[in-house]
Amino acid sequence: MPPFPAASTSRIGLIAPPGTAKVRPMRTKGPGAGYSIREMTMADYPRVRRIWAGTPGICLVADDARAGIAVYLRRNRGLCFVAAAGTGIVGTVLCGHDGRRAILRHLAVVPGHQGRGLGRALTQRCLRALTACGIPRCSVYVLDDNAAGMDFWRHLGFAELAYDYRTLQAPTRPGRRRPAAGRKAHGRPH
Repeated sequence: MPPFPAASTSRIGLIAPPGTAKVRPMRTKGPGAGYSIREMTMADYPRVRRIWAGTPGICLVADDARAGIAVYLRRNRGLCFVAAAGTGIVGTVLCGHDGRRAILRHLAVVPGHQGRGLGRALTQRCLRALTACGIPRCSVYVLDDNAAGMDFWRHLGFAELAYDYRTLQAPTRPGRRRPAAGRKAHGRPH
C-alpha cells in the first residue's frame, strides 16, 4: 500500500522526499526569481479562491470554503504559501501533514505568470518547511485527466505510485451528507 492513501482510484498518487533547507522569509532565487513567497493568511483567501477556481485540474469541494481553509491554515502554520508579484497574488499552494506524511494541494499559478518557475519555487518552499518539521515524504494527487499536471509533477521528481485499493469515506457527524456508493462528489472525486 502507498505511504499515503489517494482520495480515490481516479486520482494518481505521486510522492517525493522533502529537501533539506530551513524555511525563512525570502525573495526567491533561481526558480521564481523576482517574486516573493510568503505564508498564506486568511486575508489572501478571496484572491486564492479565484485562482483555484480558474485553474484547470483543481477540483474544489465544500471543504475549500472560507471556514475549511481557515481550519487548514491554523493546523498547518508555516506550510501554506502564496507567490506575489507587486501587490498581487499570482500563485498559491496548500501543504499539510499528519506528523508522518505530507500532502500538497491546490498548487496554482495564474496563466500570465506560468513558465517562470513559480510552481517549482512554491513546491520547494513547502518541501523545505516539511523537512524542518521532520516530515520524510510528501504526496500530491492528480486527477487522471490532468496530463499537464502529471507532466509537471514528474518533471519536479515526483514518482507515480502503483496502488490497488479503494478509498472509503464517512462523515464524522451524524446526518451529514455523504456521496452515494460509486458516485463522485461534486462531479469529481475528492
